[in-house]
Amino acid sequence: MTGTGYSTVDTEFAGPCAAGVWDALLDGLTHFRVDQQVADALAAADPNLVWCAREHRHFLRRALAYLRAQGIRQFVDLGCGLSTRGNVAEMLDWHGRADVRLVCVDIDPVVAMHVRLHHRDDPQITAIQADLRRPAQLLSNPTLLEAIDFGEPVAVLLVAVLQHLTDAEDPTALITRLRDAVVAGSHLVISYPGIQPDRTPSWPRRSRRTQPPGRRETRLTLNGCSPGGHRSSRA
Repeated sequence: MTGTGYSTVDTEFAGPCAAGVWDALLDGLTHFRVDQQVADALAAADPNLVWCAREHRHFLRRALAYLRAQGIRQFVDLGCGLSTRGNVAEMLDWHGRADVRLVCVDIDPVVAMHVRLHHRDDPQITAIQADLRRPAQLLSNPTLLEAIDFGEPVAVLLVAVLQHLTDAEDPTALITRLRDAVVAGSHLVISYPGIQPDRTPSWPRRSRRTQPPGRRETRLTLNGCSPGGHRSSRA
């Protein structure tokens, strides 16, 4: 992984992963050659996929602008992916983040290490390797608890992440658990692509060190996840 976007890597990291493929779809510079190859295959099968990835990034930009306008100072970016162009930290810079704390979370240890190194000189940003499917472990992570005060409003970001979960992993229950962990005035930011599984090749594994998910989901039930109903938008 180099400034040109590609690197020769050893066989341990030779397989594609979701974070690298997403970076490639966004025309980023922090992915491996194998990620680019998978991204090209996905985009060839579904020409809307690149547009979809970029629209999620535009949605994230609008959401962060809104959250900062609401005075939110704490952010937890779940499934943060690689520190590609237009990442959360960069977008927060546009709105001033002198008082902001950001914890980036990814299931892939390589991704978490990369984000930590990328922001190693910034004490307001840290990254941890954790599994969204194990919310109790995630929410009790010492690094997370040191950086984030859950007695104050928090923005929890789940942007283009939930499509990697299966029905058996019950994404609605995970969202409910996250909602219950934050105080009034907090925000859950959710987006997910409405990609039909039969239109594209299989999405890559969530991590270079985990097995691929059984299948991608295109439906997500949010009813009951927020008091007084909910608002949702599908990319």
